[in-house]
Amino acid sequence: MLLLRIADINLLFKSDLKGLKIGYPQKNFIHSTFPQSSPQKGVEAKKKVPSPQRGEGQGEGEIIDCTISIEHHPLPFNIKDKEIFSHAGPWKLFRNRKGYKIAFFFPALKPDYYMLAEFKRDFSRVRLYIKDADLRYAQNDKRRAQNDNKKTFIISHPLDQLLVINLLSRGRGVMIHSCCVNDNGRGFLYAGTSRSGKSTTAKLWLKQTKPSESPHTPLWKRDNPPSSPFIKGGIEGDFKDMTGVKVLSDDRIIIREFDDKIYAYGTPWHGEVNVCDPGRVEIERIFFLQHSTKNYVKSLPPVDAATRMFVRCFPTFWDKEGMAFTLKFIDEVVRKVPCYEFGFVPDKSAVNFVRGLR
Repeated sequence: MLLLRIADINLLFKSDLKGLKIGYPQKNFIHSTFPQSSPQKGVEAKKKVPSPQRGEGQGEGEIIDCTISIEHHPLPFNIKDKEIFSHAGPWKLFRNRKGYKIAFFFPALKPDYYMLAEFKRDFSRVRLYIKDADLRYAQNDKRRAQNDNKKTFIISHPLDQLLVINLLSRGRGVMIHSCCVNDNGRGFLYAGTSRSGKSTTAKLWLKQTKPSESPHTPLWKRDNPPSSPFIKGGIEGDFKDMTGVKVLSDDRIIIREFDDKIYAYGTPWHGEVNVCDPGRVEIERIFFLQHSTKNYVKSLPPVDAATRMFVRCFPTFWDKEGMAFTLKFIDEVVRKVPCYEFGFVPDKSAVNFVRGLR
């Protein structure tokens, strides 16, 4: 068994397949692992949403938000349930009286699919059917799978993200296209659509921190020589007092509320900077990114901020109840956290500008 913790949401993966090993690429989000033959007591799914203040146990007594059972089972070629959502990528969503089904495809092999997930309506339990018990790695790692004689199931995208998005929509929070920085307890959330500057912002902050200060050295730092012009205009130079700065993610951040405070959590799903920090920070300000020739902020009224945030979120269009919660939650967030349009210049002055806001 394997227990993932993403934004204080616990996902328990288990299987009755003898000798099957369960893995996850982003190891810093693995909370616990247990032998398949000796499941722990007290880890059954419960409806109570976990508090972020709970202790860091080893799995026993943990509150599980979703239990995923992995089974080897013949898959029907045609799914008779009603198709309600078709993604341009590798999955389709179906609905019946008991809940939902998601069929996962290798894009090159459509219409055949390799995995089927059956969800309860509250998404607390999932039965995951894999077409071949020897399906060992995600589609982008076939060569490694062919050279490995052990039976291993690697939890991969989009399964993990779909699980979390649906669970968030049931009273837990929302995921936003954004970058988030924890500046010594000051949480700055930079929300943006594609190519708006999320990864650029992450690089601007990371360039000023020492590699030893961050638990994850991003790929762009490892793979490029120090003199490489990462961003037009340059981001060379050091800031004073940059210790204690962390970038939680450069692409997808989860927002949740606890004790009347709004928190941002890092996720396993990164952008080009490859930063995945499982930590959290209370959000001080939310910035909606705009490219500009000068740095400026413009305060946004709640209606404008809510509209912008919804465009940048991951809504469950297929679930009426989930959509209703998402809209209500976004409205609550923008009324509790100051929101701004942030026009920025892609150099170190953008970081100094934000840090100087009080």
